[in-house]
Amino acid sequence: MKKSIFLSSVFLSLLLISCGQKHDAEKLISNFLDNNLVDNDIREKTFSDIDSTFYINDSIVNAMRTNARTNRLVKKEAQYGTEKVSGKLLFMSVKYRKNDGTMQKFTFYMDPELEEIVAFKQDAI
Repeated sequence: MKKSIFLSSVFLSLLLISCGQKHDAEKLISNFLDNNLVDNDIREKTFSDIDSTFYINDSIVNAMRTNARTNRLVKKEAQYGTEKVSGKLLFMSVKYRKNDGTMQKFTFYMDPELEEIVAFKQDAI
């Protein structure tokens, strides 16, 4: 009996932490989109679940940032987090519809504390 109560408590705690992380990530991404997109006439947004990766390194981050500037997705003065990536990053995708009806999808990579966007990439829809 005590074991099942303990396991239920652990599961509930993990669920609440996960929901808080998702909310924080959504807020961080929304702020980045509002402040840095060249064309930010967003009508509706849909977010994926949050996940983590260890496969993103400095060269991949720099390539994503260069691609975003080259394709004029973000303003030149867009602010990202640290350029030195080591270890785990969190990621989440967002799909949004612009006011003209077109759809966009991006995957954002964030630091584990959910304090800054490290990089993002445009995804095919």
